[in-house]
Amino acid sequence: KDLNSFFKKNKEYKIVHGHMQSMMPLYLYIAKRNNVPVRICHSHNNSYEKSLKGFILHIFSRFSKFFSTQNFACSNVAGKYMFNNREFEVINNGINIAKFKFNQTKREEIRKSLGISEDEILLGNVGRMEKQKNQEFLLEVFKDVCDKNDNFKLLIIGTGSLEEKLKEYAKKLDIYNKIIFLKNKDNVNEYMYAMDMFLLPSLYEGLGIVLIEAQIAGLYCLTTKNTVANETRITENIKYLNLIKKDWVEQILGYKFNDRNIAIDEKIKQFDISHIAKMLEEKYYYLYGLEKK
Repeated sequence: KDLNSFFKKNKEYKIVHGHMQSMMPLYLYIAKRNNVPVRICHSHNNSYEKSLKGFILHIFSRFSKFFSTQNFACSNVAGKYMFNNREFEVINNGINIAKFKFNQTKREEIRKSLGISEDEILLGNVGRMEKQKNQEFLLEVFKDVCDKNDNFKLLIIGTGSLEEKLKEYAKKLDIYNKIIFLKNKDNVNEYMYAMDMFLLPSLYEGLGIVLIEAQIAGLYCLTTKNTVANETRITENIKYLNLIKKDWVEQILGYKFNDRNIAIDEKIKQFDISHIAKMLEEKYYYLYGLEKK
């Protein structure tokens, strides 16, 4: 009701760009009813939470494409998931590349603040503590790693409904004292500098933008095969694995942790936030039928 009233009072809004898949049918429908000429449906996931709530929201989101005039997706798999055989355009998520470029001084500062010694290996994960991110599996992998090599520690940055449950599970596995749980950070890039490997065992991801950030920071990444989009491979520092615990353990224990530094090549530049912002601005002008001033 409020949104409908808003569009009736504010006729100057000509574009609605929707990102929240579960609610998109609602606000795109209202925008269409109020004659908003450009209505963009933007897909950011390639699956849904396997629960009753997740299934209901999945079904509801299916109606978005009937009210949109343009379809965007953060990856090909996210586009196919939302739009099936309808046309869509892949728009890369923008990243401040300069911000994530590896910095040795910041690495040393953060590791010192976390109490990580030079010879310890710090595994890292950044993400909401929800079922989608599959951090329970991550804890089980880390437990097996620690059983074979006591020189590892794990840093998890994020919050969510499963936070306390995950902490209790870590205590049950007797690895709690080797894990650093941190709330969301504005300087997550600096914490990535401090890590030695990045792990993302998600059950589903539209893209997995955090993997792009981690690679820019020079980290070797392990993530989920057939779940995380292949567009996340912007360097050779990433490997896609099935969710088989021993495979993850073997990859972690078998990796040679060396000094890192990464050049910013053309593939990485395609995710630069200034480039994406400029491109999106031009698309808005084009879709509304105006020439950019």
